[in-house]
Amino acid sequence: MGWDSSDWSMNDMNFDESIEDSNWLADAINDDEESNNMDPYTLHRHPLYIAVQGLFGSILHLWETLLNETTNEISPKYCFDLVQSINHGKQESLLALQSLDLADYALTVSELKRALKSLNQSLSILELIHSAKNPKLYAFKKESIGRLFDIREIWLRVMNDCREELDRRINDEE
Repeated sequence: MGWDSSDWSMNDMNFDESIEDSNWLADAINDDEESNNMDPYTLHRHPLYIAVQGLFGSILHLWETLLNETTNEISPKYCFDLVQSINHGKQESLLALQSLDLADYALTVSELKRALKSLNQSLSILELIHSAKNPKLYAFKKESIGRLFDIREIWLRVMNDCREELDRRINDEE
């Protein structure tokens, strides 16, 4: 990669001169702000990652808040199953995003199908939790189901785009 030790050797720098310069910290901060666009690309900066993780994170936050406010109204098995299915969905989503980033569209579709299975399990668990007597639980279910459908919509659009790209590649080969 062309990283020679001479490129980053501390012996080449004269720290006494930079400390004597009273603006060195301000210059470093300004340089850092300007270089934010030059940060290396990571999956954590991908818009799909941000959206899906944010939606899942908000569901888990709502769930945690609800559990802290209620007293043994929800089965521990349902609590565990819901969190487990959400975490499986997050993991499959991350694997799909990595496949998408590597332009392996068939694998992306496969991973998103697995993620949809986890999402369907989450919806199924939410339906098993009876919320008629608890308005907070009802509100949680309503919000969570809406967010799960938002995640589903994102994944279906990505799957559609991947399938179109696969079809385009097949047609280009013919």
